[in-house]
Amino acid sequence: MADDSLTKILDMVLGEVTSYTPATPLRGRELKFRFRDRVEELSAIARFPFAGNPLAIVYGPKGCGKSELFRALLYGAGRVYDRGSSLEVLLALEGRGDVVDIAYTRGFERPVREVLGAGNLGYGVQAGLTLGLPNVTSLTLGFGVSIEPRNLDYARALLAWRVIQKLGEVAEARRDYIVVVDEYRGVTEGELQALAEKMADPLGALYIKLRERLGSTVKLYITTSDSTVASKISRSTIKYRKLLMWNLPRSSFEEIVEELSNMGVLEELKSWAKSLGLSLEELAWSLFGGNVRELLEASNNGLAVWLENLVSVIRRAVEVTMRSRGLTEHDVMEELRGVAERGAEGLGMLKIYDAMLGENAVIEYYATDFLSELPKEPWVSRYTAFQIPAYYHVLRAIVLEGEVDVGPRRVLEVLVKS
Repeated sequence: MADDSLTKILDMVLGEVTSYTPATPLRGRELKFRFRDRVEELSAIARFPFAGNPLAIVYGPKGCGKSELFRALLYGAGRVYDRGSSLEVLLALEGRGDVVDIAYTRGFERPVREVLGAGNLGYGVQAGLTLGLPNVTSLTLGFGVSIEPRNLDYARALLAWRVIQKLGEVAEARRDYIVVVDEYRGVTEGELQALAEKMADPLGALYIKLRERLGSTVKLYITTSDSTVASKISRSTIKYRKLLMWNLPRSSFEEIVEELSNMGVLEELKSWAKSLGLSLEELAWSLFGGNVRELLEASNNGLAVWLENLVSVIRRAVEVTMRSRGLTEHDVMEELRGVAERGAEGLGMLKIYDAMLGENAVIEYYATDFLSELPKEPWVSRYTAFQIPAYYHVLRAIVLEGEVDVGPRRVLEVLVKS
């Protein structure tokens, strides 16, 4: 895309995305709130590649909004399709049991149908999804037998890759194709990197071919929320990029908190905030740090239960570290004192770090390109961070109490004094 054309299309897409409302179940009702403040991320996604091959692995805290970002892009692309947009989007969603849901704009209709029609992927079209999006087709694809979800990740990636290869034969002129494989975990730790290594150079060659022959482009994004999987991807290079997306910034997150509060779905959290002498927005930011999914989980299950689950995560990390490192609980607790004093700085040097990474309590971003700006908070450091600040407060409470099993009230009291 030429810069002036891209700017025009982005303006149209972003204008529609602001009206996109993610549907989230909460206590048996469908909850909708306005999509917010991802202009920089969407712009970077559309303008990619910055250099090198057009393949990127997008990762970030679980629940930070990666899936919603690409759903919003698909929504916006469909809404502006008949207004001169060149943007085509195909989204392969996370597998469910033995089925995969895909959704795509009209320009992907032919390559998808030809790939599925070839019949060598083991998929069968079961039904059409009901997304109600203009210019967007959605399908549910199923296997004849049940398949383990992590194996399904590779099957989804293979489907996406076959569609990309088919574009080499049937792509239209002056179109910009974006393919997304959402939430890839895989069976082995190094699987995602191996997949990226295998696809990167052929994809780069196809990108050059389409651009020179048709004035078109093709890009592939693979997302993951698995911190261990992401950590095994060595670094961002011209072969493929490693892009970090973060939770919402504080101002946008507090707008959502206010919107949800006005719907009457944060009453328990408001009660906790009042008893602690904090505003609702202060408590929400200090616990969830911009992560909307965790906010909704706590609202759905109750804050005390949600905090108990986080304590259990840290307990498991402590137990794993004791077994794997031959340490006592006292040894691990002594090491955790540094976290209470320094925050996230030096997290990666701790013996418990790998176990917390495996539990998705922490995340690292060495040699990574940033889609989002990280907040300047004690739970975020130069290279590592807690995925949400509540984990930081849980660890501080554990250190102050001198035992792993701390209660929700004690965690909140420590939060107030921080």
